[in-house]
Amino acid sequence: MFVNTLVLRTRVDAPARFDELLDRVRENDLAAFANADIPFERVVEILDPARSTARHPLFQVALFFQNLGTSQLELPNLSVSAVDFDAGIAKFDLQIAVSETQDGNGWSIEFTYATDLFDASGIERIEDRLLRVLAAVTQDPSATVGDIDLLTEEEHEHLVRRWNETDHELAPALLLDRFDTMVDEGPSETAVVYGDRSLTYGEFAHRVDELARVLVGAGAGPDTLVALAIRRSVDLLVGMYAVLRSGAGFVPIDPDHPIERIGYILDAADPICVLTRSEDDFTPPRATAVIDVHEVPRAGADSDSAGSVRAESGTGPSPDSIAYVIFTSGSTGKPKGVAVSHRAIVN
Repeated sequence: MFVNTLVLRTRVDAPARFDELLDRVRENDLAAFANADIPFERVVEILDPARSTARHPLFQVALFFQNLGTSQLELPNLSVSAVDFDAGIAKFDLQIAVSETQDGNGWSIEFTYATDLFDASGIERIEDRLLRVLAAVTQDPSATVGDIDLLTEEEHEHLVRRWNETDHELAPALLLDRFDTMVDEGPSETAVVYGDRSLTYGEFAHRVDELARVLVGAGAGPDTLVALAIRRSVDLLVGMYAVLRSGAGFVPIDPDHPIERIGYILDAADPICVLTRSEDDFTPPRATAVIDVHEVPRAGADSDSAGSVRAESGTGPSPDSIAYVIFTSGSTGKPKGVAVSHRAIVN
């Protein structure tokens, strides 16, 4: 069998015209055919690529184009006919064999594939796309490669329209509504763990309500912001939910960030106060009220029923009220605050 495998590389640029791509491939292939006498085994030996039993060393897709025609073999006293033979194994990830039909009026395309990578339905989709490309470029050889539509109308309907029909009505709700549901359903369940500290939902809610009452007394409410300069901890989460319980929105600040950035954020957000802890060693670079979460008066409460405690914060926030403001890195200019609403989080 005088066949030698020739490795070809094709660069497909989406903005290119198909006829331009065809010309380029033709030139590359003819140049490669000039070296077709070099045994493929010798090429592999010289290149010595990293070998793996999972794939062919130099290529994974093989195309065989049989354009020599067919002839009927005639032998004395024998009737000879072609028999399709399936070896039961794929030599490559994907093999495409194109040959002229017996009557010479068309072409047949046969796909052989590794079943670890493809299934029959996937190969049928590849076949369909190949035929769609051939039909498109036959009709218009100057078509832009990236504009050739590979999807059937049904696939287009499914992928572009049906999967994007995601509009739905969102029930008016606050982030705290979800939190309160968790507290009511399991006040003794563990809510948060950090290091060797943990709080149940009941204990967590009680801490939140205690701190929220202090924030309301300091002026927190809807349309106000409270800065959180607390390192990652249970106290950070308590502070976040206490601010939400008060009706305000929180602005997270990393105490380890440069003082210039912290000062800019405080100037831009203008919070009514800053929540922090003594161990965070945080001093705001501008005149701002500071509340230490560890100095909030602790009222005794049964942790199992603490989940029903709610802060009397007056008019509460609406779904469109700000839940928090996060500032961008500012790597392309000054940091910008992005306000996120309760509705967005609940969604």
